[in-house]
Amino acid sequence: MKYNIVLIGAMGVGKTTISNLICNYNKVYSVIDSDSIKGDLARDIGFSEIDRKEILEQKGWLESNNYASSYLRPNHLKVILDGASSDKIINLGGDLIDWNNEKDFEKCQNYLEEYTNVIMLSYSNDLKENYDELSKRIKNRTDKDTHETLQQQVEYNFRYLKSNLFRKVAKYVIETKGKSKEEVASEIIKIYSDSLPKSNY
Repeated sequence: MKYNIVLIGAMGVGKTTISNLICNYNKVYSVIDSDSIKGDLARDIGFSEIDRKEILEQKGWLESNNYASSYLRPNHLKVILDGASSDKIINLGGDLIDWNNEKDFEKCQNYLEEYTNVIMLSYSNDLKENYDELSKRIKNRTDKDTHETLQQQVEYNFRYLKSNLFRKVAKYVIETKGKSKEEVASEIIKIYSDSLPKSNY
């Protein structure tokens, strides 16, 4: 088994915030954000940032994101996972898991099966509560995107919230409702610590 922390969950659930908090607690950890890597992997098979920006300007965020996602493959997930050294927190966006055909999803599931600490963050197990809270968080990002873009991100996010694919690959599900960021971070650290092989000495 492999023991890095693999953090999954929908947009706005707090993967980046919690990961950075864990690293602040313990400097041995560091974060790998799949969003910063997948662009380079996609470019190897024809993805163009110029084309994505043109689509963004002409058709909006959702179409530009769909264009970018169409260049992601299951083996890109494997490259990201295999490229990580020990003591890493690997943040995975939904577009690296929620594939449109069953065979590709099974490949992703098999890659993640090797990891004992695949942890899903969810605000609530209630779909409506989850949707309402994460939608509010996304819409509060007014310093980053237009109202139209934020609304498209909310709609895009909903397909992950209602999908059961996150739960199929998760070994643990942490519901964050009613918990502080510190409590969630501590819970993840404990899961990781408990998973490590224990020495007989």
